[in-house]
Amino acid sequence: MRYYKLRHANFSTLSVGDLLISIAGFETTVVYKSPKLAVVVFPDGSEKSVTPTELQQSYRLRPLCWVETEPVYSGDTLYSKDTKVKLQVTSYIEGEVSFVGTLDTFKPESLTWLGPGMFPKPLKDPPPANIKCYVTCPAAPELHYVIRWNGTSNDVMLLNRGLLHLHPESAITHAKVQLELGKS
Repeated sequence: MRYYKLRHANFSTLSVGDLLISIAGFETTVVYKSPKLAVVVFPDGSEKSVTPTELQQSYRLRPLCWVETEPVYSGDTLYSKDTKVKLQVTSYIEGEVSFVGTLDTFKPESLTWLGPGMFPKPLKDPPPANIKCYVTCPAAPELHYVIRWNGTSNDVMLLNRGLLHLHPESAITHAKVQLELGKS
């Protein structure tokens, strides 16, 4: 599992029954939530109280399933690359997503098209402070470079231009698509 691809658990929208994955890889379930803490239970029955800060830093939402190495959550929209049909995911039970079609024919909508290719959508919102971000850069030998988000004017400019990703593979794919677009 690629923990870094999972969505952050947001304390304000967290509900009893939500399934989480700890940074150590343990699946947990929210069994209680108050305004200042939540209680999660682990598979072995042990419980732990977590603060909003700890939740944000050490837990992620468990996806319903994975499609082409991307996590899929309830409410996500998937589309068929071939037919461009969009479908909203409502549930996933025992390997079946609640729409017609097979998982192999759908990709998460978090991918976007640019000319000849498809790449993961760049960040739209500022990430947490001091998090490592990968900047799409077709001119760099590695096709990207790394920054730490600090909210500087340069950071915001890169965000607004759609060049920031949380994963190096995403920035590299984005740069490769830009290079292909330049050849056409």
